[in-house]
Amino acid sequence: MNMLAHARNELGLRLYLARRYWLESVSGFVLILGSFVGLLHAVMAAGEMSIHSERLNGLILGFVLWMYAGTAYSSTSSEVAEEIRARSLEQLCMGPLPLWRILAIRAILHIAGGTLILLLSFTVIAWLGREELHLLDPAVLGIVLLAAPSLLGFGYMVAGVLLVLRKMETLQLLVYPGLIALIALPAYPLNGFAALPFAYGASAARFAVGGGALGALDFIVVASNSLGWLMLGIAVFKRFEREARRLGVMGHG
Repeated sequence: MNMLAHARNELGLRLYLARRYWLESVSGFVLILGSFVGLLHAVMAAGEMSIHSERLNGLILGFVLWMYAGTAYSSTSSEVAEEIRARSLEQLCMGPLPLWRILAIRAILHIAGGTLILLLSFTVIAWLGREELHLLDPAVLGIVLLAAPSLLGFGYMVAGVLLVLRKMETLQLLVYPGLIALIALPAYPLNGFAALPFAYGASAARFAVGGGALGALDFIVVASNSLGWLMLGIAVFKRFEREARRLGVMGHG
């Protein structure tokens, strides 16, 4: 009941802030879509390709997956970094819920927002004439959503490091280029790369977008990978949180 009440309060706060600062909210969304459309047209102009060129498939899917992967990863690490900057981390720890659960609730809301942007991005792509990319296929959406918790777990690990080292926010930013590698790895069909977070889900999504059919085993592999990384990430975060409390650094920078 505490988690449900906290989730309702967090959602209410986010909706209030989005409404209160509606110009910033709208500007951020327009910036994301504008960057994508601008990149798409720049590549087409430079390569003399049409919107229907098959060579654009990898670019479109890669951009969308990178954007969504960044949302999933930052849903925990960015929250901790922001609380550290605001010097409100200690107050957050005094709530009725453990810190990792509070971050989990915020992460769910953050990923839900990222999913909405993902769907809108797919809609814009279809509107531009890329219906043949099949980005709105339930199998593609399902495999990507199922892979997201693996990066949430990795975000927990980085968040735990930030609790102790404090001034390592650069580490949080350095992960973003690494997400490109995870998305580009040839983890499908099943091989050693599939053990990495998000890699198999992204590779399977590329396969499905290319016209391939995903089987039950693909979803089982992605679900197992996500669960494993999520549980590992929470365990690592709890360990760093205990260390931060022992060092007495939860309340200051």
